[in-house]
Amino acid sequence: MTLFDLAHTASVFVAASIGYFFGYATEGAVLMMTFFVGRELTQAEYKWIERYGLGKRYNMPWYGALDPRVWDSHSFWWNTTLPLLVTILIVGYV
Repeated sequence: MTLFDLAHTASVFVAASIGYFFGYATEGAVLMMTFFVGRELTQAEYKWIERYGLGKRYNMPWYGALDPRVWDSHSFWWNTTLPLLVTILIVGYV
Protein backbone atom coordinates (compact mmCIF):
# COMPACT_ATOMS: atom_id res chain seq x y z
CA MET A 1 0.00 0.00 0.00
CA THR A 2 1.26 3.43 -0.89
CA LEU A 3 0.23 6.89 0.24
CA PHE A 4 -1.41 7.36 -3.16
CA ASP A 5 -3.99 4.70 -2.21
CA LEU A 6 -5.30 7.01 0.49
CA ALA A 7 -5.56 10.14 -1.67
CA HIS A 8 -9.36 10.11 -1.85
CA THR A 9 -9.68 9.50 1.87
CA ALA A 10 -7.17 12.23 2.64
CA SER A 11 -9.16 14.63 0.45
CA VAL A 12 -12.28 13.86 2.48
CA PHE A 13 -10.36 14.63 5.68
CA VAL A 14 -8.96 17.87 4.28
CA ALA A 15 -12.36 19.06 3.06
CA ALA A 16 -13.92 18.17 6.42
CA SER A 17 -11.12 19.98 8.27
CA ILE A 18 -11.51 23.13 6.20
CA GLY A 19 -15.27 22.87 6.57
CA TYR A 20 -14.93 22.41 10.33
CA PHE A 21 -13.04 25.72 10.53
CA PHE A 22 -15.99 27.47 8.87
CA GLY A 23 -18.71 25.36 10.52
CA TYR A 24 -19.40 23.07 7.54
CA ALA A 25 -17.45 19.89 8.26
CA THR A 26 -20.27 17.56 7.25
CA GLU A 27 -20.89 19.39 4.01
CA GLY A 28 -17.18 19.35 3.10
CA ALA A 29 -16.84 15.63 3.72
CA VAL A 30 -20.03 14.77 1.83
CA LEU A 31 -19.03 17.02 -1.08
CA MET A 32 -15.67 15.32 -1.55
CA MET A 33 -17.10 11.84 -1.04
CA THR A 34 -19.82 12.33 -3.65
CA PHE A 35 -17.26 13.74 -6.08
CA PHE A 36 -15.00 10.70 -5.77
CA VAL A 37 -17.81 8.13 -5.80
CA GLY A 38 -19.24 9.79 -8.91
CA ARG A 39 -15.79 9.75 -10.50
CA GLU A 40 -15.37 6.03 -9.83
CA LEU A 41 -18.85 5.25 -11.17
CA THR A 42 -18.06 7.18 -14.35
CA GLN A 43 -14.81 5.28 -14.79
CA ALA A 44 -16.70 2.00 -14.30
CA GLU A 45 -19.17 3.07 -17.01
CA TYR A 46 -16.34 3.71 -19.45
CA LYS A 47 -14.76 0.35 -18.60
CA TRP A 48 -18.07 -1.41 -19.22
CA ILE A 49 -18.58 0.35 -22.55
CA GLU A 50 -15.05 -0.56 -23.61
CA ARG A 51 -15.22 -4.23 -22.57
CA TYR A 52 -18.83 -5.25 -23.14
CA GLY A 53 -20.63 -2.47 -25.01
CA LEU A 54 -18.66 -2.62 -28.27
CA GLY A 55 -17.58 0.98 -27.67
CA LYS A 56 -21.15 2.30 -27.79
CA ARG A 57 -22.78 3.91 -24.79
CA TYR A 58 -26.28 2.91 -25.89
CA ASN A 59 -25.32 -0.78 -25.50
CA MET A 60 -24.83 -0.30 -21.76
CA PRO A 61 -27.72 -1.28 -19.46
CA TRP A 62 -28.74 0.98 -16.61
CA TYR A 63 -26.69 -1.09 -14.14
CA GLY A 64 -23.50 -1.05 -16.24
CA ALA A 65 -21.52 1.06 -13.76
CA LEU A 66 -22.49 -1.31 -10.93
CA ASP A 67 -21.41 -4.46 -12.77
CA PRO A 68 -18.79 -6.17 -10.55
CA ARG A 69 -16.84 -7.32 -13.61
CA VAL A 70 -15.58 -3.78 -14.26
CA TRP A 71 -14.55 -3.00 -10.68
CA ASP A 72 -11.08 -3.87 -9.43
CA SER A 73 -10.26 -4.08 -5.74
CA HIS A 74 -8.39 -0.76 -5.68
CA SER A 75 -11.28 1.19 -7.15
CA PHE A 76 -13.85 -0.50 -4.95
CA TRP A 77 -12.08 -0.53 -1.59
CA TRP A 78 -9.61 2.35 -1.60
CA ASN A 79 -11.31 4.86 -3.89
CA THR A 80 -14.97 4.28 -3.04
CA THR A 81 -15.66 2.32 0.14
CA LEU A 82 -13.02 3.84 2.44
CA PRO A 83 -13.94 7.49 1.69
CA LEU A 84 -17.61 6.57 2.12
CA LEU A 85 -16.96 4.98 5.53
CA VAL A 86 -14.81 7.91 6.65
CA THR A 87 -17.55 10.33 5.61
CA ILE A 88 -20.12 8.35 7.60
CA LEU A 89 -17.82 8.51 10.64
CA ILE A 90 -17.31 12.27 10.23
CA VAL A 91 -21.05 12.89 9.84
CA GLY A 92 -21.74 10.77 12.92
CA TYR A 93 -19.08 12.54 14.95
CA VAL A 94 -19.87 16.14 14.02
